[in-house]
Amino acid sequence: MKADDSHQTTSRSNVVFINIFTLLLQFIFGAGTLIRYALLMVLFIIPFGYVLSFIENAESYSLAKPILFYDQKLSFCANLIFPEAIKGYNFTPLFLIITALFSLKFVREISSRASNYAKYFTIKETINEMHLPGNIGDASGLNEKLASLKHTGQIDGKQSRDELLKVLGEVQRNLDSMKRDLAFLAIDVVDSTGMKVGEETSNVELDFMEYKKLVEKAFRENGYLKAAWTPDGVMACFSTPNAAVKAAKQVLKGLKIFNRDTKVINRDFIVRCGVNAGKVAFDDNMPMEEMSDRVIDIAGHFQKDAPPGSVCVSKVVYNDLFDSSGFKAGNIEIDGFDTYVSK
Repeated sequence: MKADDSHQTTSRSNVVFINIFTLLLQFIFGAGTLIRYALLMVLFIIPFGYVLSFIENAESYSLAKPILFYDQKLSFCANLIFPEAIKGYNFTPLFLIITALFSLKFVREISSRASNYAKYFTIKETINEMHLPGNIGDASGLNEKLASLKHTGQIDGKQSRDELLKVLGEVQRNLDSMKRDLAFLAIDVVDSTGMKVGEETSNVELDFMEYKKLVEKAFRENGYLKAAWTPDGVMACFSTPNAAVKAAKQVLKGLKIFNRDTKVINRDFIVRCGVNAGKVAFDDNMPMEEMSDRVIDIAGHFQKDAPPGSVCVSKVVYNDLFDSSGFKAGNIEIDGFDTYVSK
């Protein structure tokens, strides 16, 4: 189904962006760590180099030689922007020490913020993958904690991070408690684009509007809970697999009369239907467009692989049907599930 493809593409794009940004933050943290070690080495070399400068033939000692070498290099670089002597006094070592101390503090702050933002985005992505319905994040206090974290850019040590993980655990438990056994019906018009070629725009709009009414009537009469439309496709949620399959069969039956008596354009309306069922977190206040679960995705995949003019269902749905006489075993396995197709 097109809406399913769009949702998955958007989701994948978000995941790629967050992963790249998190890797960048982790790189900054890693680079900051290396820079901090380098600055600590500067703070070690400068005082010792200054002391060794008063020792005669200090460079002859094996331990002193590398210290003096790097001390000279650092002094040379410092003197490019700082005078070698002021009123006869050499302040270069002091300049290097002060610069290193301020740089160390700055790098530590940047590195710390990069680390914490990386943790923030990692936690945020974990929450996105949980597909929280409605205001469950607000109810658990998770959104407030995350907003504070993003604002300050800080996680106050292990205790605060542990609190966030506890909140995540509580959210997951709340999410599990909201799960219901539901069925999802995906319907899409076969070659809807090709049907419109060479037809009057007004006739196309009228026929597809009437087609939508036919589908919505079948949904209402079989007690659907909510639905989401693309231009020519739909995903609907039902309380039971029987209701979803009955709605699909009603649409197929109604299209025979619709094609004979109602539609104006030349080509007939032919649809593919897919039905899958399973436990999914459900919130009355969440639009169908925002619901996301593998159960829903698989219903869309069944629809894509269904023969034109048929209903393709999972084995779970097939085993739950009151009357399964109109189905036969499918020839393909989809997402690891056996399929059954209406005759």
